[in-house]
Amino acid sequence: MRAALIGCGKIAFWHRSALVRAGVDLVATVDRDPQRAALTAAPVPGCRPFTDVAEMLREARPDVVHVLTPPSTHAALAIQAAQAGVHALVEKPVAYSVDEADAMLAAAAEHGTHLIAVHNYLFKPSVLKARRLVAEGAVGDVVHVEAYYGQFGEHQEKGAHWSSDLPGGSFTNYLPHLVYLQEAFLGELRGVSGVSVGTDPATGEQSELTVLVEGANGPGVMTVSKRTQPYAKYVRIFGTRGIVHADLVSEVTAINRARRVPRLISKVLFNLEVMPQFGVGTVVNSARFATKSLPNMPDLHTFVAELYAALDAGQAPPEGARGTDGRKVMQVLEQVWERMPAPAVPPTQAELTPAAARPA
Repeated sequence: MRAALIGCGKIAFWHRSALVRAGVDLVATVDRDPQRAALTAAPVPGCRPFTDVAEMLREARPDVVHVLTPPSTHAALAIQAAQAGVHALVEKPVAYSVDEADAMLAAAAEHGTHLIAVHNYLFKPSVLKARRLVAEGAVGDVVHVEAYYGQFGEHQEKGAHWSSDLPGGSFTNYLPHLVYLQEAFLGELRGVSGVSVGTDPATGEQSELTVLVEGANGPGVMTVSKRTQPYAKYVRIFGTRGIVHADLVSEVTAINRARRVPRLISKVLFNLEVMPQFGVGTVVNSARFATKSLPNMPDLHTFVAELYAALDAGQAPPEGARGTDGRKVMQVLEQVWERMPAPAVPPTQAELTPAAARPA
């Protein structure tokens, strides 16, 4: 399998690492900035830098392109790849709208290629273990899911990153992860029931977004915060016989099981049960990181390896990361955008100046 990267920002280095680790032949990089394209290509023997996508498709002839550019360009690039007979792996969100996602899917179907969504959190070690526990019936019936993403310090200033110009602002750069995780555990998402936005009193900027969704198995809550410290990302799956907590930062998953014991004892067991699970998991993962058997962004590495194994065997991409799954995320995002209040207008300097200090 031959791959190419379109867009050589920070995420391109992780995609390059995942491709190399999976033994995929990275043949080209593309960026409007020739230095970025060359820098990304340099560590990989035989990888050629380009500044033009059409030229790259014609000369490098990849089987798959990784579209790592801002979302406003995703549709045009994925359609261009499909027309060249090339599969398109597209970073989240897969498109700028449901209509764009439909056009991308139609182009892939017409030309016999795959549109693939980078839903890499489905392949995080913590999430994989949580999915296995749920599939085995360890929590009974899933009745509620809580997903949280704290992003303190990332893209705080408006205009500092392309994500601030997305519909929904920089929240949209992170919310897709929580959407597809909700669907993985709640089943098909039927719609958005409510949206609440918090504001940073110091700046007037929208700083928290909480979304209530209705899934086939029950309700779910998703929150993205720009102010929470320390750094936190997790998913909690609540069931009729247990609760699973998957920590997406430490990559440790723990379970509380329902036990037929007196209530006072159950309160004590609640913490005692998870403490050794988190302790052992932390030690094991620390050792794996130290020995490099667990790379940075292990989810992306696992996803890329499974994806290329499937494509090489002539099979469909992994479930949950297909173009149709990306379209489902867009359906939820559009409902969120419709319900979000408009950002507050920042106060002027005159308004911030105390009345007593204003000139007469």
